[in-house]
Amino acid sequence: MHDEVLSLQRRLQETFPNCNDLSTISDQGFIPHLSLGQFRPHNVESFVSQLRPNWTEIVFQVTDIALISRSGPDDPFAIRKTVPLAKSV
Repeated sequence: MHDEVLSLQRRLQETFPNCNDLSTISDQGFIPHLSLGQFRPHNVESFVSQLRPNWTEIVFQVTDIALISRSGPDDPFAIRKTVPLAKSV
């Protein structure tokens, strides 16, 4: 699944070259992630160790891409545009 997400991101980056903040934020480039919550740095490892024993891989289908942004640095993200993806046959 990781490679498929990276491939999709590369194609989206080609289509939306100005939407590159997560590709240029570090030397590692884009890192697939899913934000589930926010924790203080000292609490993360404890929380992950509690979840890891029951963690299972998820499979999902991407049907749309949401272009999101913030109005200000402390504002929540808001969906600005939704782009439907072509259905595979």
